[in-house]
Amino acid sequence: MKSKAGITLLVASAMAVIAVAAAAAHTDGAGRVAASAAPAAATAKCGKTMYLGVAAPITGAASSIGVQQLHWAQFAVAQWNKTSRPRFKIVQGDTQLPNVAEAIKAAKTLSSDKRVWAVAGPAGSQEVQDSFASYKGGGLAFVSGSATRTSLTDGTRKGFFFRVVPNDGVQGP
Repeated sequence: MKSKAGITLLVASAMAVIAVAAAAAHTDGAGRVAASAAPAAATAKCGKTMYLGVAAPITGAASSIGVQQLHWAQFAVAQWNKTSRPRFKIVQGDTQLPNVAEAIKAAKTLSSDKRVWAVAGPAGSQEVQDSFASYKGGGLAFVSGSATRTSLTDGTRKGFFFRVVPNDGVQGP
């Protein structure tokens, strides 16, 4: 069984990846908002509270996975907020995996929310593929902990999509 400190470190690391991904998607590398970033990125302001989206199958056939993803994100945010600044809040996006139409709807909702800086999720490769345009259109970086399709990191999603798991090309048979 993993220690609570180890799990907290893992979740905090994932949240850090989201923060770095958001910075990479919204700046030109020198800390300035990139000219190619969507209008949402240009108007986002860092305040006392920052909002992170969680796109996960909170209801539906894969809710047993999505609810756990949401709870871990909530746990990480709660731990961070106890001792650190800025404070974070989570905005939920229910993807209802395998319902890709709901994943796109969640992506559009999160992308249009001017408070959201970045997104953890979605879970499935098909969801990532089909919701990419909405996240990019909203200037949002997003990181998946489980999307493994090799084509997701072929360079066409550079600067917006990140993952923290190996792709299918390097996993076992």
